[in-house]
Amino acid sequence: MKISLYLFLVGVAIAAIPMQGFADRLYTWTDEKGVSHVTKTPPPAGAKRKDVVEYSHRTHKEQQATAASREKKTDLQREAEQVLSEESGNVEQYREQIRKDLVKKAAEGKNTCYVQAPDRRVYVRVYSTNSYNEREAQIWNGWIEPNQQALVISPTETVLYNRKWEEKGPFGGDNLRPCRGDGVIQLPGG
Repeated sequence: MKISLYLFLVGVAIAAIPMQGFADRLYTWTDEKGVSHVTKTPPPAGAKRKDVVEYSHRTHKEQQATAASREKKTDLQREAEQVLSEESGNVEQYREQIRKDLVKKAAEGKNTCYVQAPDRRVYVRVYSTNSYNEREAQIWNGWIEPNQQALVISPTETVLYNRKWEEKGPFGGDNLRPCRGDGVIQLPGG
């Protein structure tokens, strides 16, 4: 019995500690005798409520960061509304335009190509290379679903790739292919 009472009192004490970073409210109100009050609790039902002031225990920097975050969300909301409005076209067209812009920006001074899976799922590793036997750096790896493509951005015009069909299966040998001009590297079936 003493332990549960102790735990209950500890819980009440923790709940009573003001948490830093949360906003609080001050209520200013006047009672029926005309006396003004400032309280943290809402005024009683018969009181004339004058004002509610929200304040925070956060630092000025924390408050500025929150305001900037709210402003950014508002910008994103405006952009989303524009995307979904009738004059901007449908979402799929906008998504495709964003994809093309990202590819163009990411590929500045680099080469792009796509790796296309055959009619089955395949795990692919792609390396940049200047010669057949030298892997410079791994530039892409992951599973590609059947008949889907993965974008590869390479600093070189030639890439090496190898693949495997099963999670724990072995990788096949390296294959040398050009990677430029948004070309497609068709993976043979396995």
